Amino acid sequence: MTIDRPDGNQAIEKLTMHLPTGLAAKLASVTPCPEPQPANNTCGSESLIGHATEEAGLGGNPTTLTAPVYFTGPYKGSPFGLSVVTHAKSGPFDLGLITVRSRIDVNPYTAAVTITSDPLTDDHQRRAGPAQTPQRDGRRTQSGLPVQPRPTATR
Repeated sequence: MTIDRPDGNQAIEKLTMHLPTGLAAKLASVTPCPEPQPANNTCGSESLIGHATEEAGLGGNPTTLTAPVYFTGPYKGSPFGLSVVTHAKSGPFDLGLITVRSRIDVNPYTAAVTITSDPLTDDHQRRAGPAQTPQRDGRRTQSGLPVQPRPTATR
């Protein structure tokens, strides 16, 4: 899946994806990452199901970031979830880990799968936490930098 948001367009607030009819999720073949591991960004390789490639930044040369995608246990009332953990680092700027959680709902009558992300904007920026920006006199300033990742592809 590829999602593109050109510069100057409204920020993507959240994502909802309905898997195509007939596409079966092989959920039983993956070990879910149990709470509190997803909340603490400590899921193991047994729950790794893929990677997301994201581009962040304005203009023609954005920074490309790759993030692991983990399959999780119950999340926000849904039987399963996803956790995408991006290390937001570009050059001298390191905003730490940014986690986007999603719930996976399975229709009990049709087995259709719907994946819905948490909000990607304000809450996303708060979770990025304080960033340390070097000043000319060597001091560091603690302040939150606005972060708006541009998800572009998921494998």
